[in-house]
This record gives sequence, structure tokens and C-alpha cells, in this order.
Amino acid sequence: MATVLVADDSVLYLHVAGRILAEAGYEVVLARSGHEALDLARTRRPDVLLCDLLMPDGDGLETLRALKGDPALWDVPVYLLTGAEQGDQLDAAAAAADGVLTKPFDRAALLAAVGRHARP
Repeated sequence: MATVLVADDSVLYLHVAGRILAEAGYEVVLARSGHEALDLARTRRPDVLLCDLLMPDGDGLETLRALKGDPALWDVPVYLLTGAEQGDQLDAAAAAADGVLTKPFDRAALLAAVGRHARP
């Protein structure tokens, strides 16, 4: 079973994404910050990481850079989650990420993005 790590400081979005992915057959691991996501990525080695762009404790851009700089995790696909356009920060992050998903989640888009890299 493929593992998807979801990092977001919003409990609501963690619940929504987690439920969609679990119902589709994925194992879901949840993190409330970028720092927690990195710790979990190192121990769980997810097949895909979905990471909120703006979080108070280790934002998505920092998390993305750390993950891509880690020799054991550089190849984990990362999708950034954002509630709105973030201008230059989003452009810079999107250039290094595998994609950007807009909140609120579109179920089909979320499953299609994850499905490009992992099957339940």
C-alpha cells in the first residue's frame, strides 16, 4: 500500500485530504508542521508528500528544500497545497515541486496528482 504524507497546520484540511486518500486506499500519515513532516518523511519514507505552502513551523518552501536536499528523500514527489496565489513565493516553490494543488481540494485533482506517482 502506498503511503501519502500530508502536512498542513489546518486540522480541517488534514482531515479532508486524509479522508479522501484513505477512502481511495492509500495509507495516510498526517503532520501539523513542516518540521514534523520532515521527521515523518525520514522515518516513514512516503511515496508522495502533500505540503501546505504557508505553515508557522517550517513552511512548505523550507520543507521542499530540505526534502530535495536530503540524499535519502530527494526523489519523493512533492505537491504544494495553497489556499490562494502566493505570488513570487508560489512561483519559486512550484518550480521545484512536482505540482501545486489549490485548497479547497478538488477530489479528482488530488487523487490524479497522487496517482501519477503511487497506487493504493
